[in-house]
Amino acid sequence: MLELAEEARVGRPYFSRTVRLGFLAPDAIKAILQGKQCETLTARELAQRTKLPNAWNDQMALITSQ
Repeated sequence: MLELAEEARVGRPYFSRTVRLGFLAPDAIKAILQGKQCETLTARELAQRTKLPNAWNDQMALITSQ
């Protein structure tokens, strides 16, 4: 992970947070792109969450619930 972060010229924590977003459920991504996420969920908050649920259903509940 460190080597990849260095290659991308970003810090390891930032790289790690960004990579996690690549594992979001397709329906969660679609909901975000359509503006259907809860009003309090920002891109910054989503990226900085230390733990995102692994189960796609749980991710959807997190993204669309208030």
